[in-house]
Amino acid sequence: MASFTVKVKQTNPDMLKKISKRMGKNLPVLEVGFPKELTGGIVYPSVRDPKNPRSFVKSESPPRVIDVAATNEFGSTSQKIPPRPFMKLSEKPAKKLMQRETKKLARKMVEKSAPPNLPTKFMQLMGPKLANIFKDTITKLREPPNSPITVATKGSDNPLIDTGLMRQTLTYLVTKKNRKG
Repeated sequence: MASFTVKVKQTNPDMLKKISKRMGKNLPVLEVGFPKELTGGIVYPSVRDPKNPRSFVKSESPPRVIDVAATNEFGSTSQKIPPRPFMKLSEKPAKKLMQRETKKLARKMVEKSAPPNLPTKFMQLMGPKLANIFKDTITKLREPPNSPITVATKGSDNPLIDTGLMRQTLTYLVTKKNRKG
């Protein structure tokens, strides 16, 4: 799951106090990636047939998408899979977008006419934009490349796309976080 904090340079110290007073203790949190609540139970319906690697067969214990994503992100020495950190590579452009848009949100939040649920709506609008950044990284990532055997087996040289299920499953979730104090 992608996790980063967006910091906005504050030139008006009273602005944060006003925003904090309006928000209360419930802050929206945006999770981008494979939130367990939404994707934890999604499994690949089939796996490659060891006798015919170009075809798929039903599996008694199919891998979960979230586990395949983690294996791709961090690699696996036992499976001889190198790390392909698509989540980490997506972090910088996602953070830049959030910083730019958060500045706009902060200006709107101090207006008396701003609805109290504006931050939640903001996160709901940002979720798909950020998810698309991560999906774009999955599509464009080429390093480290697949081995020639893997390319021959799956018929593609894209390291992170085989069936496309991992990319399709990547999503976002907006929740409330109860702030202490």
